[in-house]
Amino acid sequence: ANRLLKRVSDFALVESDGKINIDVVKKALSRLKINDNGLDSTDVEYLMSIVNKFNGGPVGIESIASSIGEEATTIEDVIEPFLLQEGYVKRTSRGRIVTTKAYKKFKINEQSSRIHKADVFINLPLQEVQAYSSSFSATYHSLTSLFPSMIPYILLVFCRQLLRY
Repeated sequence: ANRLLKRVSDFALVESDGKINIDVVKKALSRLKINDNGLDSTDVEYLMSIVNKFNGGPVGIESIASSIGEEATTIEDVIEPFLLQEGYVKRTSRGRIVTTKAYKKFKINEQSSRIHKADVFINLPLQEVQAYSSSFSATYHSLTSLFPSMIPYILLVFCRQLLRY
């Protein structure tokens, strides 16, 4: 907020008589590419990254950071506070989740953007699942016999690979 106030003040000094009024504010925010809801291009990129790349979340901060090319600390200190305050995103123990408010704001169908992982498995042709399963089977059995405590992780890797297949 202080950064924006400074920018609007600068804009008023250069473009106006130095006084801030509603017209000066609207022009300044327009030039700064901040929409009527207070979102700038970075905010939109952050939200659309979660929606489009991570199916609406939950997703960890490091994944978001790498997907939009920002530092995790910048996201936590600069981008997220406003989005959290306005209710566009929630921070959970599993990661960040885009809220219904954000889906409505961008006119995105929330249900169609969230891929249910079970549906992906159901819709894959059985032959593809079996082909991948058999090629993975030998590796899976070797790994689980060597590292029995890693079974949940190995299954997770298998599922992720199957989703990419």
